Amino acid sequence: MNRPAPRKSTLAGTSPLTPSTPIAAPIQEAAAAPSTPAAAPAAITPPGLRRVGTKTTAEKYPRLNYYVDSPEEAGRIRAAFLAGRAHHGWRTFSDMQRDSVLAVVEQLERELNGGAPFTPATAGSVPSGRAVD
Repeated sequence: MNRPAPRKSTLAGTSPLTPSTPIAAPIQEAAAAPSTPAAAPAAITPPGLRRVGTKTTAEKYPRLNYYVDSPEEAGRIRAAFLAGRAHHGWRTFSDMQRDSVLAVVEQLERELNGGAPFTPATAGSVPSGRAVD
């Protein structure tokens, strides 16, 4: 039984880090006005590379996770987001969760800390794993 030879992709051997064609320098017209910082062309960043000084999503936004007790609770939380997003202006599920948690935090600061903000706790200072019963 003879099998046909596998087809080779036209993308084989290419990499976004090493473009096959060099990026051309911007053409400057002789009659163009002197360049100003606002008129300078934007720098082109090849795909797959980050510009120096930019942060990833994980660096910009610290991650917090939590679990719920049942699929019904998870469904109610999702439904509440869908029902209230237009009224409260939440663009993302994280917006709703942050606003909700911060409302409880502000209440606890009033009840337990005389209205003053709590001193921030560092990542890793909250016990993880199973709750002690």
